[in-house]
Amino acid sequence: MLWASTVSMMLPWVVWLPLLVYAEAFGSVCPSWDDNPWCPCYSNDEGIYMECPMVSLGTIASVLGLVQDSIKSLNIYDLDMNVTTLPAGIFRQSAGVSSLQISHSNIMSIADSSFYGLESSLETLTIKHCKLSTIPQIALHKLTRLDTLDLQTNNITELPSFAFSKMKIRNLNFKGNMVNLVSDFAFDSLEETLEELNLISNDLKELPINALKNIKSLKKIEVAWNHITDFSTEGTSFSALQYFDLSSNKVRKVRGNSLAGMPGLVSLSLYMNSISMVARDAFKENSKLETVFLGHNGILELDPKTFTHTPKIKVIDLGSNNIQSINSGVFSHLPELQDLILSNNNIREITKDAFAGSTSIRVLNLEHNTIRFIEPETFKVLEAMEILLLSHNNIQEIYPFLFSFNLNLKVLKFDHNGITDVDELTFKNTSQLTELFLQKNKITGIGQGLFSRLMDLRELHIHGNNIRIIPDGVFSNNHKLEDLSLQGNEIFALSDTLNHDSKTLKYLRLSENSISTLHLEAFRGQTQLDILWLDNNNISEIVRGLFHDLSYVRQLHLQKNLIEIIEERAFANMSSLQKLCISDNILSEINGETFYGLSSVRELYLDNNAFKDITPNAFQWMIQLEKLVLSGNALSKIKKDLFVTELPIKELSLDNAQISEIEDGALETLSYLEILNLRGNNLQELHAGFLRLTQLYALDISDNKFLSLDINSLTGLSNLENLDMSLCGIDVLPDKFFDSSMSLKYLNIAGNKIRHLRPATMSGLLDLISLDVSDNELTMDSCKSFIATRNLEKLIISNNPIITLCPSLGQLKGLKELYASNILLIEAEMTTLEKLRYLNTLDISNNMLTDIPTGSFQSSSIRELNLARNLLQQLPTALFTDVMGELQVLNVSNNPLKRVVASSVDKSLTLKNLERLEISQTNLTVITSLEFAHMPGLRSLNLQNGSIFKISPGAFRSLSQLTQLDLGYNMLEILPRERLRGLNTLSNLNLTRNRIKKLDQFPSDAQNLKVLDASGNMLTELDENVFKHTPGLEELLLGDNWITSIHPEAFVPLSSVKVLDLSHNNLEILRPPILAPIERTLEAIELDGNPITCGCETVELWTWLHNHPAQVKHPHAVICDLPETLRSQSFLHLSASAFCPQPLILRLAIQDIQSQSLLVSWQAMNSSAVYGFKVTYQALDEEENSGIKEERHLESIQTSPTLALSSRTYILEELRPSTEYQVCVHGLTKSIGLARAHTLAPIYNIQQAEGARCTRGQTLAVPPSPATGTFGGRVGLILGITLAVALLLGVIITIVWYRVCRGQTLRGQEQMKRPNGAPPDYYSHFQGRRSNVDDDDDDDDEFAC
Repeated sequence: MLWASTVSMMLPWVVWLPLLVYAEAFGSVCPSWDDNPWCPCYSNDEGIYMECPMVSLGTIASVLGLVQDSIKSLNIYDLDMNVTTLPAGIFRQSAGVSSLQISHSNIMSIADSSFYGLESSLETLTIKHCKLSTIPQIALHKLTRLDTLDLQTNNITELPSFAFSKMKIRNLNFKGNMVNLVSDFAFDSLEETLEELNLISNDLKELPINALKNIKSLKKIEVAWNHITDFSTEGTSFSALQYFDLSSNKVRKVRGNSLAGMPGLVSLSLYMNSISMVARDAFKENSKLETVFLGHNGILELDPKTFTHTPKIKVIDLGSNNIQSINSGVFSHLPELQDLILSNNNIREITKDAFAGSTSIRVLNLEHNTIRFIEPETFKVLEAMEILLLSHNNIQEIYPFLFSFNLNLKVLKFDHNGITDVDELTFKNTSQLTELFLQKNKITGIGQGLFSRLMDLRELHIHGNNIRIIPDGVFSNNHKLEDLSLQGNEIFALSDTLNHDSKTLKYLRLSENSISTLHLEAFRGQTQLDILWLDNNNISEIVRGLFHDLSYVRQLHLQKNLIEIIEERAFANMSSLQKLCISDNILSEINGETFYGLSSVRELYLDNNAFKDITPNAFQWMIQLEKLVLSGNALSKIKKDLFVTELPIKELSLDNAQISEIEDGALETLSYLEILNLRGNNLQELHAGFLRLTQLYALDISDNKFLSLDINSLTGLSNLENLDMSLCGIDVLPDKFFDSSMSLKYLNIAGNKIRHLRPATMSGLLDLISLDVSDNELTMDSCKSFIATRNLEKLIISNNPIITLCPSLGQLKGLKELYASNILLIEAEMTTLEKLRYLNTLDISNNMLTDIPTGSFQSSSIRELNLARNLLQQLPTALFTDVMGELQVLNVSNNPLKRVVASSVDKSLTLKNLERLEISQTNLTVITSLEFAHMPGLRSLNLQNGSIFKISPGAFRSLSQLTQLDLGYNMLEILPRERLRGLNTLSNLNLTRNRIKKLDQFPSDAQNLKVLDASGNMLTELDENVFKHTPGLEELLLGDNWITSIHPEAFVPLSSVKVLDLSHNNLEILRPPILAPIERTLEAIELDGNPITCGCETVELWTWLHNHPAQVKHPHAVICDLPETLRSQSFLHLSASAFCPQPLILRLAIQDIQSQSLLVSWQAMNSSAVYGFKVTYQALDEEENSGIKEERHLESIQTSPTLALSSRTYILEELRPSTEYQVCVHGLTKSIGLARAHTLAPIYNIQQAEGARCTRGQTLAVPPSPATGTFGGRVGLILGITLAVALLLGVIITIVWYRVCRGQTLRGQEQMKRPNGAPPDYYSHFQGRRSNVDDDDDDDDEFAC
């Protein structure tokens, strides 16, 4: 520890020394080095800067007395841990300090006069990473010039009244404390000065509005990472506030009054809350808002008027919510919107008016949704858009003119969708596109002109598709293309594909295709290519001239092909090549001309080929070769003429090459060789001087079959540091075998047959650090040989019949790691262990120890102790009585333990630093409250694979720092909530494979639980409140139980679940609303192995699973159990109509028929599977043809916008008079959806579409216009007068007759003929024909009315 302290003391001087020299040269005012060796100091025009690390307070006071001028910045840190109070008088002699920082110390309190001497100078005070529990009010009140107070990362719990009385502070920082109460008068006196307040990472349950409401100058409030559930600023006036950060809290709603008191707000962050609803008037008073962060919430939809009052917004982040559709007009009032993030939602489609009015959008992120199609003119208004991200959706087709108006588009991502074809006109108007991502789709072909207009394209990624042919010249116009990814397709040939005139391509990826033929002109003109990947194909031959123009390529990957022949000088022009990979082919021959011209190659990989011999001078042209790999061939012999030419090879791999002989001098010319790997060959002898490699420092000759070893075998290896001779069948090591390799540091001779190791063999290995002699036949007699290696730090003697920990091992004073597993040890020698003072790892597992004598670990520094697989019945008392203060990891698994700690052990004796305890596979049956009382610092406890059937109350109460508890594979039937009390930091709980029948509600102490594994138990149900206190749960594993039901509210408290395993239970039905609370964060769900009932009651589940394909693991294994006709069929492979023939649209009618409009009304099945509706309609005409009526389509199918789920009527307008129309209403779900309007099937097909219902209706005729013209006008005038006179007489006669005879009766009959309020044309039509309703409805007239 002394050296660490010395380094820590010197480090500041190393950093500050150049500054000190500078200051000295220009007349420094710092104290001289002789007077001040503790606090580095320098000065410049701004003032004096000083740091005081790890010094006493008295020293600091003395140093400050030497400084004549005011100090600009003073940084004090790492004070003695015994200093808990900052006393008075430290700064008494100081001439003043402007900025003071005290950090990383154990200070708990500040004396009232601590800052005496700084009252008129201190402007910035920082006391962070200390242990203050209260604000030092009296000490602070005297600092009249204090501008900034930073008290972050302390233990402050309260901001009391008048904490800053008479002060003028502008910036307050309490980040990382435990503040849970802010008094209403906490900021009294700061109303006119406080500008920034930081309360991030505290324990606030509510926003301290009352304390803040009178602060007129406040510009920035940060309260992220608290526990705030609701807030309102109504009635307040934060007129100066510009930045408000409320992220990472628990807010559920943004109400209309939430932000009303912040009219000047510019930036708002509500990121990572639990918000499900944003009121339509939430931002009504925030007209200056520019950035809104609402990502990682549970928002389902936004009202179209949400942003009506915020025209200046530039950035909106709505990523990682549960938005299913973009309502028309939501962004229409945002003319300055530039960045819109909608990724990681559940958006199913994009309508053409989704972004109406947002003409300034530059970045639009729609990645990771469930979008299936995009209407043709969706992006028409986004003329300024530069980046469009649509990766990871379900898009199957791109409309040809989708980007016709996006002339500024530069980056387009369509990867990870289901696109099968891309029309050649798709990118017609996107000539500025620089990056295009189409990888991981199902594209089968590329049109000749698909990329011809992309003149500025630099990156093109189309890998991971089903492309078989690349048309010649398809990239001929892409003169700026630098990165082309074609790997992972089905390309079988590469002909004249690339643009010969382009000199910009740098990276070409053709890996993982089926290429067997490379045209001689394939790479012609690619003079700037840097890396070429051709690996994992079927290439059989490399012909000369193929790479003629690739003079700048640095890496060429040809591994994993079927290359059998490489023509001479095939790489002749590749003068810049540095790395050549030809591994895993079937090459059997190379010669001196094969690699002609490769003068720059540094790495050559020829492993796993079919070489039996290497031609002499095969590598003669590689004059810079540093690494050569020939592993996995069948070389049998390394001949002396293999490396006739001297090469600068530093690493040579010849492992597993069936080598049985290395001729003398074969490697002599490799004078630079540093690493030689001969592992796994058939070498039988290691004769004297076979290597003679003076620079070699690592040699691996393990797994050979040496019959004998020459005493001079290692002669010449004077710099050897690492030698591996394991698994060689060696039974004797000659004396002085290592004498010529005195520099050895790491020696492995494990897995041989050595019975005796003599001291003379090991003598001289004074630099040896690590020795592994495990898995031999060594006895106790060999212990003396270890003494010769006096500087040994790591010794492995496991699996030898040594029987004892030799007393001689005690002489290895520097030993840090000792592994003595399975040495037939019956008793641990106290005298041996007590001498190994620096030992930090001891493994004496798999022996026959029943106890360890007291005193064995006296003053021990052991940090990791393995006692597994012995005969211990309880933890050795020596662990406690010997005060093993450094012990961190203890393993006592596989012992016949009956209890953990003996009752005789004093309660005051603890393993205070023990963090991990492995205690699995023991005889423990009951865990009492005393078992772990001696281990208060435990973080990980493994009790797996035992016979535990009971856990007593308070068993884990003392383990306040425990994060992982493993109780798997025991016999627990219940785990009452009380048993987990006190485990405030528990994050991982494993209960798998017990006999638990019901999960009790977890206690409030389980707030930090992230992983719960309760799989393989006998659970039958999940109650409403079981997870009430585990909001942070991320992985919930409940597979292999008997669960038949889950309470609808069971998952409501879970806002962070990423993995849910419900596989192999007895669930017949699972209602999707149960999953709604976790849908936003869910990344994986497993439902396979349940007896699913495939009927109408599971349509919602079927739809939900189709809507979340990326989250469903093993979808093919979700199998129907009932009905019998569908048993064993894949639930998700069935169509909804296969198990639920009930239509989504129950009734359909045409009402209010006019000459140019029709009113459509319908009834629909009440199902959460439906998320909206669409109405399609098409005009029909009938004409006689040989007496047979035939229907002729007059117009293309027209489609309405997506209608809300609550919609039940829609008006068809701008229709033609006197025309019959076919009208269909479609219920929309993720998979029961409507095709795009322009690709809609013929009218007689869509009648049968799932989720649709159709009918017909005819518009009325338009009444004829009056006659026109002079003559017509005169005749009309005469006739009009005549008719008027006749009509007048008729009216008079009628009135008289009506009143006298039967006026009242006729009036009643007239009312019966005509409905009240009906217009004339409706009346006429009503009398002439009945309402046009589906013929199969018995009460159509009633429904129509």
